Amino acid sequence: MNVRWFSIGGTIAVVAVMTGVTLSAQWLKYPTPGVARTADGKPDLSAPAPRTADGRPDLSGLWQIQGPYIGDISRDLKPGELSFQPWAAEL
Repeated sequence: MNVRWFSIGGTIAVVAVMTGVTLSAQWLKYPTPGVARTADGKPDLSAPAPRTADGRPDLSGLWQIQGPYIGDISRDLKPGELSFQPWAAEL
């Protein structure tokens, strides 16, 4: 293996990974069109959900998942507080 090509490939890989991390952070302040806003410009979280042409709620847009609940939404519940169907309880 040619050391020079390995070095160039490694550099490209590092730049690609770092660019991806940087780009994902840029979307947090993206001004999504059609979002109801308050007088100070912040999203109005108490506004009704926007609707599509057929009257269904329009849930398209940017969604950010974070925190300890990824993969386990019942994390803070004690055993028995959440009822599962039998097949789900086995999992």
